[in-house]
This record gives sequence, structure tokens and C-alpha cells, in this order.
Amino acid sequence: MQTSGFVMMFILFLICGVAYPTLTASATGLHAFQALYFLSSFFNQFGPNCTTWLVAAEVYPTDVRATFQGFSAAMGKVGAIISDVVFGYVTQRVSFYLSAAFGIVGAIVTIIFLPDTTGMSLDELDRMAKYMLTDEFEHYHGEAINPKHLSLYERVVLKWHKHYDPVMDEQHREIQMSNAMSPQQKAKALEALLDQQNTRKHDNRGLGDLGGDDVRVNIDNEQDVNRFVTGEQQARGRL
Repeated sequence: MQTSGFVMMFILFLICGVAYPTLTASATGLHAFQALYFLSSFFNQFGPNCTTWLVAAEVYPTDVRATFQGFSAAMGKVGAIISDVVFGYVTQRVSFYLSAAFGIVGAIVTIIFLPDTTGMSLDELDRMAKYMLTDEFEHYHGEAINPKHLSLYERVVLKWHKHYDPVMDEQHREIQMSNAMSPQQKAKALEALLDQQNTRKHDNRGLGDLGGDDVRVNIDNEQDVNRFVTGEQQARGRL
């Protein structure tokens, strides 16, 4: 929605700018001008003006969602103020060119940086955030880093999808959700899973390349145990 809205705004505002003398030269041209402008308004409401609230409600973790959504809304208002001031110093035709430029920049930023959360629960996003906050993100293998949900930047630059392993994640989740295990037992069980993962990586690389970084967990004290046992229960405040 957001990308298509930005792209259509770019196209429609560009047409308005390029054909401005013709569109304002006659009554027929003015009617066409109005139609183009109304369409641009429709795609603005359909796209970025709508998703401004939807995206902020989905991509931020629950603990900071309200604050960050307010910050995002504030940045939108700042942008509106800036554009209002700038447009006061340029001609109407130039204002359409500038609007078209903002549209294409918005589309590019959306394509590069915005993840696709379609079909993913907010609990899973919170779960991934907990791994990040406890400095254990390399041990997260869940749906939030499925390549189909990641932005272009997260796939190409950060390469988060390399950690995606739904089988390993399900095993982690079963341990994390267990009510029959103590935190120490959970951490030991998770460490054993990571040892299996390291062994599998070595097997895949072959005997000639065993020098890569292993995924290891050092569990020396109670603080390490509590820091490592993250996931669904901690995301919901039960740990």
C-alpha cells in the first residue's frame, strides 16, 4: 500500500508539473487538472497517510510502541511544516515537481527499509526484540527473520535471514515455554541445541573449513542464565 501510494503520487504530481501550462490554459484542462489532483489525494490517503499509523503499530515492540509511534507522528508533522514553508517560496509548478520528488524518495525508502509484517504476530516481533535487548540476537531463528518479512536492507546488508531456522526456533520455543524446567535447566538445554547447530555447520562446511565463529553460550552464573533464557515467556513478562 505504502509503496504503491508513493509511486502513484510521484506519477500524478509529475504529470501535473510537466503539463501545468496546458492544464491551466483552458476550462477542459482545469477539469483534467482537478481529476489528477483528486487522484493524487486518493493515493496519498490510500498509501502513506494510512500506513503511517499501521506501520508504526506493527514494527515497534510493545514496550516502546506508544512512544515511538508518537515520535513517528511528530516527524510527519515536522515534514508537513517544512514543506509548507518551502512551498511558500516556489511557484506552483515547482511545488508539483517537489511533491513528485518526495513521492519517489518515499517509495525508495519504503522498498529499502520497511519490513513486511503481513501474517506475523506482534508477539513474535516482541520475542525478536527481547533477543536483541539481551544481546542474544544471533540465537534467534524465528519467523520475524524469515526472508519474506525482511526489508531489502535487512536481507542484503544485515543478512538477518541467515539465522532463520524454523526447526531450531521451535525447539527453542518448546524449552522456553516449559513449566517443568528451571532457568538453569532451560539454559543448559538451549546450550546443547546450539552445540548441535555448531556441529551441523561444521559438517556443512567440510573438514577444510572449521575456523568460523561458533555459536556458543557461556553460562557461568545466575546472571548469565537469566540473560540467556529469553523468548516467548520473557516477551510476555513471565520471566
